[in-house]
Amino acid sequence: MEIRSLIHTSVEDIVDCLLDAFSTYEIAMPTDIDYWKRRFRVARIDFNLSFGMFDQQKLVGFIIIGVDDIGGQKTAFNSGTGVRSPFRGQKIVDQLYEHAIPEFKKAAISRCTLEVLVNNERAIHVYKRIGFEITKTLHCFKRTAESFPVHSLPPPLTLKEVLSTFANRQAYYSWDNCAGAFLLDESGFAFHSLEENGRKLGYFVLYPAHKYVNQLEVINQDDAEAWSLAVESLNNCLAGLWKLNNIDSRRIKYVNALIDAGWDNYIDQYEMAMHI
Repeated sequence: MEIRSLIHTSVEDIVDCLLDAFSTYEIAMPTDIDYWKRRFRVARIDFNLSFGMFDQQKLVGFIIIGVDDIGGQKTAFNSGTGVRSPFRGQKIVDQLYEHAIPEFKKAAISRCTLEVLVNNERAIHVYKRIGFEITKTLHCFKRTAESFPVHSLPPPLTLKEVLSTFANRQAYYSWDNCAGAFLLDESGFAFHSLEENGRKLGYFVLYPAHKYVNQLEVINQDDAEAWSLAVESLNNCLAGLWKLNNIDSRRIKYVNALIDAGWDNYIDQYEMAMHI
């Protein structure tokens, strides 16, 4: 077997390996190739710095790496790790990182991060063995509204308007939900101002095609009432099943407002990080 970058591997072959590796995962993986092409784009994937283990030209394990500047540090985010079941138990992920880290350093990357389900003890053990440490707990929510929204969507915003006021809040958001993702597919997202009786509360960001809420913010994040009003306003704009993932558990007022408004905390993840 040999390790090489994924730059010359087709998205179809990568997704085939990914779906095989995650065939018993508790969350069903999308199978549409176009979904994965967009996901890899907004996740800032660098296939030169993503690596696979190949057995006789067949991809049997991988780490898919996105690269961006986060908080002043050039960061490599592991957007996906998988190994086909017949090849597990051979420390393939360890070998992929052993190969990757010198390449990360050459690219001036100083920090690696990833997200993993809190109940995936096997993966957490592997990542700790490699050198990762748990840095955050992230809550994932979903909510189903049986009826259509009470109100129409509030006034639209541009990404520029959002960042001019809330740029410092982007540090709260996970890799797939931060401004770096929006910049690569701005037209796919919807940015809206939140107001209540003439009072400006904050904003939210949606990806309507997948019924996903990427961000929700209030001007004063210590104001529990503002969070409650913001979540209520958001609820009034959504119909059907929507998800809102990776909320930092330390944002207690935000989390409580979601739970009080009927959002189900259906699963949790850890953010893990390693400095290199």
